[in-house]
Amino acid sequence: MKRKIIVFFSILFTINSLFAQTKDFRSINWGMNRDQIKAIEKEKILLETEKYVAYETKVSGFPVWLVYNFINDKCVNSRYMIKVEHANDTLFVDDYKKLKSLLIKVYGNPIEDETIWKDDLYKDDETEYGMALSIGDLFYYTNWENDKTFISLELGGDNYEIDHFIIFYDSKEFSSLAEEKKAEEETEGL
Repeated sequence: MKRKIIVFFSILFTINSLFAQTKDFRSINWGMNRDQIKAIEKEKILLETEKYVAYETKVSGFPVWLVYNFINDKCVNSRYMIKVEHANDTLFVDDYKKLKSLLIKVYGNPIEDETIWKDDLYKDDETEYGMALSIGDLFYYTNWENDKTFISLELGGDNYEIDHFIIFYDSKEFSSLAEEKKAEEETEGL
């Protein structure tokens, strides 16, 4: 009888562990290969290269490009490139604050939350924050982490364009591999 109880609880624990497994990002785990991710993602592929697969989708109501990046056919990170457009660039700040609030609900308080001013000409006039962003004088970033992933929300621009509105998801396990690959690509051809 005692043995049956032990076997029962062992089976129950194993089943519970299988169902409790969480995914690292969306429905994927870091290290999955390209074919596994393409089988999981139901969105239409926007672009595909040896290095990445990109989809067009929505997240929290925002139009985004969802990009999975691969090294040695292993997914090492992903990102949402937010593709929203505004006639008034200051509205990007509102979008950033909304996404930051939603990410706080998911990941808790950030480990870093910074507003960086390269030039404070517009710092005292919130109605001009869009201009400051678009010329590269203002940059926002907020960072979180969990057991397997670094998460970063960033907003910035340059040359009168807000072209950097991204949520990054970087695998902790594969971060050194990604850094090595980046260093290799930077020195390629020198």
